[in-house]
Amino acid sequence: NEAMFHSAGIAYVYFIYGMYECFNVVSNENGIGEAVLIRALEPIEGIELMKKRRKTTVLKNLCSGPSKLVMAMGISKKNNFQSLISENLYLQKPSENDFKIVETTRIGISQGMDLKYRFYAEGSNYISKK
Repeated sequence: NEAMFHSAGIAYVYFIYGMYECFNVVSNENGIGEAVLIRALEPIEGIELMKKRRKTTVLKNLCSGPSKLVMAMGISKKNNFQSLISENLYLQKPSENDFKIVETTRIGISQGMDLKYRFYAEGSNYISKK
């Protein structure tokens, strides 16, 4: 988890359950371990490549979970510590902000379940779980 303690704006990629990887965005200053797990996304570009990587043609199943997202996007441990403004891995603001953000409790954890640290676009069909 060393990457999580670096400055905001880099990738923290870790291995879980002995078979999956998860992608996080480091979100605090150097020395403070804080990152945001990216649980899902709506595929907009590169969909055919994502379908090939995930071996599915069902659009809403391409990136509707942390490990599905990583597989579809071709993210791996090699991206750990990578800047999120690099040429092949970057985040950008949405072109339109015409959606409402839902704030809810986290899922898949045993501690802090009551904390509202989970966010997604209202009405999205691409989130991992409701």
